[in-house]
Amino acid sequence: MRDVVRVHASSGTTGKPIVVAYTKQDVDVWTSVMVRSLAACGCTKATSCKTPTATDSSPVGWARTMAPRHRRGCDSISGGNTDRQIMVMKDFGVTAICCTPTYFLHLIDRAAS
Repeated sequence: MRDVVRVHASSGTTGKPIVVAYTKQDVDVWTSVMVRSLAACGCTKATSCKTPTATDSSPVGWARTMAPRHRRGCDSISGGNTDRQIMVMKDFGVTAICCTPTYFLHLIDRAAS
């Protein structure tokens, strides 16, 4: 535990949450992979990226948010329920979204209604 710099847990929807501990090297690898992924998708410092994941508890959400903020240079907006997410995307002129395909389709359906 002396090398651990971050701890995250799954939501526990299927039972007991799974807790994962990360070292600085783990965090650096996560961040590097996410930065490369965002760059491959065309994200730049001018990109406003919406990350509809609870970043405080989700390792994936945290990595998606930290990478653009700290290494890629683009801003990142996260959190909130579906209607709030749509409102924030409109208010902040979001130009990219990083989420599961099924949730993205749900956002499109909700925004259209």
